Amino acid sequence: MARRGWLSVYGDRLECGDWTIAFGEVEEATLYRTRQGLIPVRVLKVVTEDDTVYQFGLNGWAKPHEGLPFDVEERRVRLRLSLGSVLLRVAVIAILLFWILRQLGGG
Repeated sequence: MARRGWLSVYGDRLECGDWTIAFGEVEEATLYRTRQGLIPVRVLKVVTEDDTVYQFGLNGWAKPHEGLPFDVEERRVRLRLSLGSVLLRVAVIAILLFWILRQLGGG
């Protein structure tokens, strides 16, 4: 389930809300880097010993992985837009153009 919260990095663990992940439990960590338009985005994926997968969306300038005592694989990825996302963007642009044309036409 998705949650919102602040990711905190301590000397022995990661915490986000009521989640606590001890560094010793981490089996694998990957930092995905991409852009959403012009905005840099990072997602830290952590897999623990019991195969629980945590994903933390980070601001593009956040670099918590640099101080972690376990290896973090970095990967650059490209995001693709879904059909729904494309249709929504086209609809918003069409509505804006219609509104601008009405304003210019005085009607």
